[in-house]
Formats: sequence, structure tokens, C-alpha cells
Amino acid sequence: MKTVYFFIYIICGPLLFPNLTFAQKKLTAQKPQIDTSVLEKWPELGEPAISTSGKYISYYVAGQPTGSVTLVITNSNGSWKREYTGAIRCYFSGDERQGVFYKNDSLHFLSLGGSEERVISTKIFQYPSAGKGEWLAYQETTSGQLVLFNLLKRAKKELGNISDFMFDKNGSALLLKDTSGGTRKLYYLELETMTKKLIWNGKPSEEANNFQFDETGERLVFMVGKKQGDGQMRSIWCYRKGRETAELKLRDGDTRIGVGLQIGINNGFSGDGRWIIFKLQEKRGIKQKPPGGAMVDVWGYRDRQLQPEQMIRNKDLKTYKTMLAAEGDGFRQLERGDEQLVELGGDMAVVGRSDTLGQILPQGDVSNPSAYYLLSLKDGSRKLLGAGAMSLSCFSFSPGGRWLVYYDDGKRNFFSYDVQKGRVRNITGGLPTRFTTDLPTETFHPAVSGVQGWLRGDSGLLLHDNYDLWEIDPEGRRPAVNVTGGYGLAHHIKLRMPETGSVVYSRGDTLILTGFKPANKQNGFFRQVVGSRGRSDLLTMGPYTYYRIPSQNAFNAGMPPLKAARANCWIVERQSATEAPNYFLTSDFKSFKSLSHLAPQAAYNWLTTELINYKQLDGTATQGVLYKPENFDPKKRYPVIFNYYEQRSHQMYEFLRPGFTRANINIPWFVSRGYLVFTPDIHYKLASTSGISVNRYAYNSIIAAAHTLSLLPYVDGKRMSIQGQSFGAEETNYLVTHSHLFAAASDMAGISDVVSAYLTLVPIGGDVLNENSDRQQFIRESSQGRMQATLWQRPELYLEQSAVLHADHVTTPLLIVNNKKDASVQWRQGVEFYLALRRLQKPSWMLQYDRSVHVLTNDKDAKDYTIRLTQFFDHYLKGYPPPIWMTKGVPAKMKGIETGYELDLRGSCSSDCPICKKKDYSDYFDTKANPSILPVKTDITGYKK
Repeated sequence: MKTVYFFIYIICGPLLFPNLTFAQKKLTAQKPQIDTSVLEKWPELGEPAISTSGKYISYYVAGQPTGSVTLVITNSNGSWKREYTGAIRCYFSGDERQGVFYKNDSLHFLSLGGSEERVISTKIFQYPSAGKGEWLAYQETTSGQLVLFNLLKRAKKELGNISDFMFDKNGSALLLKDTSGGTRKLYYLELETMTKKLIWNGKPSEEANNFQFDETGERLVFMVGKKQGDGQMRSIWCYRKGRETAELKLRDGDTRIGVGLQIGINNGFSGDGRWIIFKLQEKRGIKQKPPGGAMVDVWGYRDRQLQPEQMIRNKDLKTYKTMLAAEGDGFRQLERGDEQLVELGGDMAVVGRSDTLGQILPQGDVSNPSAYYLLSLKDGSRKLLGAGAMSLSCFSFSPGGRWLVYYDDGKRNFFSYDVQKGRVRNITGGLPTRFTTDLPTETFHPAVSGVQGWLRGDSGLLLHDNYDLWEIDPEGRRPAVNVTGGYGLAHHIKLRMPETGSVVYSRGDTLILTGFKPANKQNGFFRQVVGSRGRSDLLTMGPYTYYRIPSQNAFNAGMPPLKAARANCWIVERQSATEAPNYFLTSDFKSFKSLSHLAPQAAYNWLTTELINYKQLDGTATQGVLYKPENFDPKKRYPVIFNYYEQRSHQMYEFLRPGFTRANINIPWFVSRGYLVFTPDIHYKLASTSGISVNRYAYNSIIAAAHTLSLLPYVDGKRMSIQGQSFGAEETNYLVTHSHLFAAASDMAGISDVVSAYLTLVPIGGDVLNENSDRQQFIRESSQGRMQATLWQRPELYLEQSAVLHADHVTTPLLIVNNKKDASVQWRQGVEFYLALRRLQKPSWMLQYDRSVHVLTNDKDAKDYTIRLTQFFDHYLKGYPPPIWMTKGVPAKMKGIETGYELDLRGSCSSDCPICKKKDYSDYFDTKANPSILPVKTDITGYKK
């Protein structure tokens, strides 16, 4: 039997075949390209920690050594350093004398700045998440003793054989659970006084669990379960510091609990600790099957949820958020029916309700309330705040509970509600700005970020518009103040607060703001004093990514600065397109001391970036990022791959990690192999008002980008390709049916028939219907599709952007990927397009991965697609031989056995392919042996004449 050797294409280093030689040897000075052996050992940083004054720092390096991690502990000046393989995080004592980390089932106590190290064998330990570096608890492996260790006093206390334990986050209390000898006991240990109290003594049939401390550690709530028949009776208990025992707050069967409901999950305390939040859930009923009844699904036009969705939802018991007063007998069920808790503050809550009886909206509109109510937790009274689907958002209660602030999308302004007086005020209406951003959104609504913080005493709140930060008086008496003095608008820099929401500030506090300039994509930090009217102080700004938040560029990037607890000292992460992320130490955000020195990209043919400004076909301006190989030669002509998804130019100074292509192409992988990659920004308007579909807007930008780049002397305009995933894949399908510019194209998980997608349920797992099975209607009408019209209101728009109806215009070879388990896009969207192209005899191939979903989650699948996609583009854009899977296919019975990766020097991908007609690959190989099949033993990409 003929033995076929399967080797992974584009993986290994340059090795010679026994009977083949490369026509040209690789220059020894040239850096190697990225291959799969690189991916397994690519290092990355994580888990930074800083001691109280910033004297010591720790972080781990993943991938060093290969398959493991290394913990690095160092002092700030770099004169002392320790590394430990297999450890992840270091905890520092508050006096900065000890570092503690876990490795190989042991706790390691390290003398910081010295060499002394103690090791204690344990598999369980805890450290308060926001403590002062004082306490640590661990269970000895040999004796089983729980040991409480004081890192400051170097003292330990044995607490006996405890089955479970838990600190509050501040390290002020320790909960102990003792189940030895059939007992069921809970102890509360106050750490400051070392006072230990037995707070609950249960029966052997009872089990206490779901423990939650409040923010101060003074209150503890837990649940107790007791077996009863085939089910379980639950109760909720609460303990307060200083009391003798825990108090029973609620048990199943209490008259306050509605009929058909029982206690579900305990979620903990409200922010102020005055309320216990938990869930009531429906009782599981006895299913009865009528004897001899017809097994029929009855679908009605008034059904809020489709029948398949109802079946899936029926498997899970419906829950309702409920509150108990931590002190007293207060009880309030917040959610009923399709209601949902939106925001909670003080003695008030905002509840959203879907009042859509007889009105069927995409997804049943269950997740998008049509009315909002202000609910009093004291007396249960309700006040209507506003009606209309998604009309209100960005709810925020002031810390003192006096104000509720929210954004009204219909009126395009923020409003305050005076909880005491019941008065509503427009607090931004008279200002010369809008508190929205210019970022693209996937809905009809402008991007709004909401309250960024509150001033002490509920005296003011902080909001940002597109560029600057504002102080607003919720009472409307004091005029609004542009806190940043208009600096952001004047310099077109988006200034933002890294911490947002319920943070309370005082006038005179110093804020460190992050800034992002869309025009050149630079990022940096600014300083601003709360209450001042001066302009922001520029600290640093440059061609890097430090930290950006979504309202600056739609996606988070980088790491928030990590501050030492008792000093103005921060760890900052910095990266660029050409510099891997590294940690730096700073005290002023002007000068930065390097802590880590990762530069894995330096050993390989990496990439550079260039921001390209160009005009779209309609004459409007846009931008895109051009990625070039590090060894770029302007005298050569390069093939180009266009990859796109909404807008991505903000990634210009982000470090892109090399890897397999799981969705959109992995840019470092292809650029390292001699491709240029361009990511154009696409700008959309609503289809119903503009008369232009989203796919046509993509055409407007991408075709213009192709024309612009083809004019560059180093771009080969005849060797351009496109690749997109999901929404970008739909645009890919549209482009190949409306343009002949591209030599090759690949779409992954894309829609080809907008009409059938709109009217088809989306399966998950092959045949089980997802609870969001009609989601495509919502996406098309109200979200990314930006249609704002039904199929019957604007049929021409739905038909125009359905690529399958224009398949006869395709001249571009297409590689399709659609998976059966995709819960977002029906896999038959790929089948439709494939069948159309196959019937028309258009060169096309379709891949379906059994183990992956909307993206290639399985490593083997991602590796396979990366190989095939690279072979596909190499053939059409570089003139390489086609692989067997393109010329002869892979038989169904050989699925998972044969790959078809071998290159076919005599075969043909199609009768019209000029590359296959030529069948001259002497530029790449010495073909004197005249083989017909070339086993893939080496990475041939990049070896060309």
C-alpha cells in the first residue's frame, strides 16, 4: 500500500527534500517568518501586582518556558529579582517585607530584597482581595489544621480542622465552617480582636452554603438547605458583627413568598449593605402527558416567544430578583412576569417591563424593556419614568440615594429625578454640546457612556461628551462646568476617566485621565483636578497604546494603571504595533521605568503599520491601517489582503498577537509571510433613510481602498484578496458578487441570503433550536443590519444585499466556512451560496467544522483553516501550486483521515485558472524528478524568485 506522508503546510523551518531543492536559498540575514512552532512558545505578561508603596512588583510571563509560566518578583530599581517557574501571582505583606506565592501545592514565603524562603505544604489558601496585606489563611496538608497567619507580626494561630473558610474582601473577618463529626457549625472570627463567635449551629440534615459578606465585612448572609422528600427546603440567614448569632430572615413557605415560588440563589448585599439580594424561582412542577393526545406544536401569531424558545426556557426555572431588609422585616419582590431589575440605589430601584401584549418584536423584545418604573423598596409604590422600547438608559443612583440620573434617547439629554420631591429635570439641555460620541454603533442610537462619577454629598455628577469631561448639578441650580476646560475639543483628543460609575470624588481630587486622538491614533495620559476650570495637563502622548476605554474607540485596549495603595506610584502597560506589551513603573506619567523586557517579535519577520487616509467612492474621507512586513522592500510589488469589520483603525498602535486564524485573519501570520494587509474603516447610515444597504457602504469603503492601494508602486493590483468573518463575511459575499477586482476571497460564518436568514431559525448543536432563534430579525431591523424596516417595508434593500441572488456575477474564487453548530448564522447560509456557485461552475470550496461554532474555537480546526486559507491565498496571489483538496477534494469517507494538504503540481483548481494552466513551478522547485504530488514537508511560503 502506498504510504502518504502528511506534513503540516507552513509549519516547519526550511528543510530540503531528498529529491527537491529550492531554486533560491534563503538569505541568512533574513529573519524567519512566523510558524506554528512560534505560537506555542509566544510569551505574554499577566497578573501584575504592586506593594503598598511601590517598592516591589510582580507579574508572570506565560509561555516561558514553553507550556508553563514564570513568576517574576523584583524591586522597583531592578537591583533585586527572583523568578519561579510554575507560580502565577505574588501577594505582598503590608510592610513590604514578605512576598507570598503558591507553587507545586505549597505556599512560599519570600523575604523581599533577600534570599530567605520558607515553604509550607498546602493545597488550600486564601488572601483577602482588598486587604492591607496583613492576613493569610491556609490548611496544612499533613495535619489538616487551618492556620491563620499575620504577615505583619509573623505570628500564626491554629484554628483546628475546619472544612471551609472565607475572608471578607478587606480582611477584617474570617468565616469558619465546621462539619467534623457530623456537626454543622459556622463561626465568625473578628480579626482585629480575634473574637470568635458561634453564629449558627445546624442539624446534620442541614447544609449551609452560598456565603456572602457585605462591603465592610460586618454583615454576612448565607443559605441553609434541608432535604425534604424529593426536594429541598431553603432558608436565608444574616449575621451582623457584634451580635451573638445569625438571624433567620426567610424560609420556604413564608407567606411573603408568592404561590408557586421558592427561594433560589443568594446574590449578596446591596452596595450600602442594607438589603439582601436573592432570587425567587418557580417550583418545578410535575409534567403530565395526556394519554393518547396528539403531540402537536401550536404556533400562534400572538406568541411572545417561539415554540422552540419556550421549550428551551421551560427547561430552566424562571427566577425573580427579590430583596430582604438586612435589619427588620422588609421584603420586596422586584421582578414579576417579564420585568427585570435595571438599577438599584438606596431605597429605590429601576425596573424595566416589556408591555408588548399582542405586539411581536424581534426576539420577543424580552431583553429590551418598553417601560421603566421607579420602585420604592419601602412601600412598593411605582412611578412611570418613561415608555417606548429602549428609550431610557445609563441609569445611575447617587451614592446618598437623593438622585436618579438617566439618559433619554428620544430627547437626547440626561435627566435627574429628585427621589425626595419627585421632580424630573433636564440637566444637559441648555449646554452647547451633546453627551454622545461619534463612535459607530450597531443600533440606531448614539453611543452614550453615562455617569462617570459622583461628587461627595450628591452635590454633582461627572459626564463626558465626545471630547471633554463636565461637572453637572443634578438640581440644576449651578451652571455646568467643563472640567477639562475644552482641551479635548480644542485638540480633538477624547479625554476619559479610567474608573467610572459609582466612584465618589471631592473637589480638589486629582484625576488621571486617558486620552485618545482619533486622527493619528495616539494614546496617553492627562491630569485634571476636580472642581477646577483649568485645562487638562498633558502628561504623555505618543504612538502607543497605554489604555483606552470603549467610548474612545469602541473596544477596550491595554490595562488600567495599577496604583500602589499608599503612594503615587503606578504600573502601566505600554504596547505598539512593533513593541510587545510590557510593564513600566511611573510616579508622574511622564517618565517610565521599564519593568519587563519582552520582545518576541524581534526574532521574526514582524510588521509595521501605516495610517492611510483616503476618499471613499462617494467622496467622503475615511482611514485604514496598512500592515507591512518588517523586511518591506518598496521596490517590490506585494499581494494585499483586505480584512474588515466596522472600524478598526484604532488598532494601529496595538500589538497583534500571532496565532491561528479563528475568525478574521491573523494579521501577523500573513504579513510575516510577505503579504500586505489593509483594514479599512467602514461608515454606515440607516438603510431605510439613506436607501443604501450596509453591504453597499462596505463596498463604498473597501473598493475605494483597493483603488487607492493599487496606485502605490509596491502594490500588485492584480493580486488583491478579501477575507471577513460574520458581519464582515456577509460583506465579503456582497463584494464578490458586485466586483471583479479581487483574485481570491474567503468568508467565514457569513450570510449570503438576507431574506432566508431573516425568516429562518438559527440552530445550535445541529438540531436544537436556540432561545434566540429569531435573532436575525432583530439584527437586521434594529442592530447591525441598520435596516430600520421590515422585509415588506423595504424589500428592495433586502434583495439587493443578498449575495446568493447575484451569484452569476462572481468571478472571484471563494473559500466558504459555515459550521452546523453556529448559533448566530445558520450554516445553510454557506450551503446556499456554495450550491449556487457550484451550479454556475464558479470556483468555490466550503469548509464545515464539526467541533466549532461561529468562530473556530477548536485548536485543530483553527490550525486546519489557517493551513487551507494560506494555501488558498498562496495559490491565487503568489502563484504556488494548488493543494489536493482544491484540485481533487477530500472524500467524505476520509474525513479526519486525509487532509489533502499535499501540493498538486499537475492538477488544476479550475479549467480557467491561469496559474494552473501554466503548471510551471520552477521558480520554486527543481522539478527534474517530475513529481505529480509534492508532499508538504516544509514551509515554502516566502521562497520565491
